[in-house]
Amino acid sequence: MANGTILGGLGLGFASLLWNTVRTTNAETRRKTRVIMLGTVVGVGPMFLLGMAGLYLGRELDQFPFWTLAPCVAALFLLPLTFAYAVVRHRVLGIPQLLRLGLQYAFARRLLLSLVPLVASVLILDLLWNADQPLIEVLRARGWAYGLLGGAGPGGADPATALAPLAGPDVLP
Repeated sequence: MANGTILGGLGLGFASLLWNTVRTTNAETRRKTRVIMLGTVVGVGPMFLLGMAGLYLGRELDQFPFWTLAPCVAALFLLPLTFAYAVVRHRVLGIPQLLRLGLQYAFARRLLLSLVPLVASVLILDLLWNADQPLIEVLRARGWAYGLLGGAGPGGADPATALAPLAGPDVLP
């Protein structure tokens, strides 16, 4: 039963690859899917055929002689090689672009996160420098700058309004 399920899944996978190769109208996409399909057929095809023969003969794969099983197992190693070839040579899946964008995102995120302690330090120095003023007045005067530097952006909420519930009802008019 398990062999039939696995073979059925592989058969559906082959059919899906064939369908995607045939139905596409873009020549470049067709070339890319042909490379993937060829690699899949060459890599998995022998084991698929041996499994079909085992299903027909009522045998498990380990009941076949070594000389029939070894080439099928060796062909399985071609599958990741053909996928690697398709990704590197034919730019299937856009992996290099995804890696480049991921690295750019990680760098930008690190840069922005490294600014947070700097902005917090400037805010603390500003509060110490203007210790005679209440916090809400400092935030009204320069809170937009801390919000902008801290990542709230120009569309963010007014810091004085955002902190109003914490300040109490008698502080704000």
